[in-house]
Amino acid sequence: MANPKFTIAIMDEEAKERNLFTNFFENDFNVVEIPFISSVDELIEKIKSENIDAIAIDYKLKEHSKKFKENGDFFFKQLMARLQDFPSFVLTQDAKTAKNESKLIKPRFIIDKTILHTTNASDIKAFKDEVRHEIKTYKTSLATKLKRLKELQKVKKTNAFNDELENEFLNLNNEISQSITGYETLPLKYFSQDTNKKLDEIISKTDELIKKISKKK
Repeated sequence: MANPKFTIAIMDEEAKERNLFTNFFENDFNVVEIPFISSVDELIEKIKSENIDAIAIDYKLKEHSKKFKENGDFFFKQLMARLQDFPSFVLTQDAKTAKNESKLIKPRFIIDKTILHTTNASDIKAFKDEVRHEIKTYKTSLATKLKRLKELQKVKKTNAFNDELENEFLNLNNEISQSITGYETLPLKYFSQDTNKKLDEIISKTDELIKKISKKK
């Protein structure tokens, strides 16, 4: 089966760099170009509204544009935390320096921009396959959580629903809600076994996500 055509975004203040990225990916991915974002909240809204599956962020955003208040590693770290490890990586002209400088990014997520200039077909395929792998891993993890949450929803109506299962249920509830919205839900102490309204809203959204994931498999 052919690889699904996921959507990848490039967040870079330089049009030339965005064009280079788009030319590299456009035959195999849908590409969304983001020249400027004022906040992490705005970036999350963009990801959700455009159905973006992964994002590449330029490392030295504020050093190249006064409009940016933070560099790419800040946005990367916030996305990974708020969207539960959403597929993100940082592009830079000097990966070695970035790996030494940044304490916010694991080295494997720092990508040298020279990959966008290569004409080596095997290197191009390997990089694109790696991006697809990150996307599929993220979506599979989310789908697994969704399946388990729905199982617990059924158990919740029986006498087998004990304290251990309730804790698992509440944790999954929070994790999935955050993956969907990018925002933390209420603290666990505000939830109880009888809190169904919030879960019903999440379940309806998870059904939509499962359908989207299934279509792209």
